[in-house]
Amino acid sequence: MKIRLLKRVIILWVLFATLSCSKEEKEVLNTGNWRASLIVQDQKELPFIFKLHSDTTLTVFNAEERIHVDEVVIREDSIYIQMPVFEGYIAATFSPTAMHGDFIKPSLDRVVPF
Repeated sequence: MKIRLLKRVIILWVLFATLSCSKEEKEVLNTGNWRASLIVQDQKELPFIFKLHSDTTLTVFNAEERIHVDEVVIREDSIYIQMPVFEGYIAATFSPTAMHGDFIKPSLDRVVPF
């Protein structure tokens, strides 16, 4: 009887230990307004604003123009944003409040820090 009880306690303990192990949570980007910039010639900053609506869509604000972007892919801690008007894409790593990467324009073989 005691051995049977001991087996049950051990099984429950192993099950509890397995279930209580925390898994690494997936990072998510904060939605809302973001300030971004590209570092262009002579280390000058070219700032712009965009609004992240969800993890798959955003709007870039260019003066009075609004550019809707719906080609956004997130893989683990990386984000890829295909910019429809600017013929390039942003490839970056992220945390909930920051992104760091590059704007890549393959047709010109150009990589600009983002």
